[in-house]
Amino acid sequence: MDAYCANAVTWAADNGISKGTGSGLFDFANDCTSAQITAFPWRLYMEKGD
Repeated sequence: MDAYCANAVTWAADNGISKGTGSGLFDFANDCTSAQITAFPWRLYMEKGD
């Protein structure tokens, strides 16, 4: 992947923060929903176990 956000997407996928749009794919052309935006920090918090 050579998108401008490739490192961030790889990190998010590797750490269970985001799974993409299915089949390991990420759609950079679509905006995130408010539910998705809320889920990202929640998953990060849960991963750290704080």
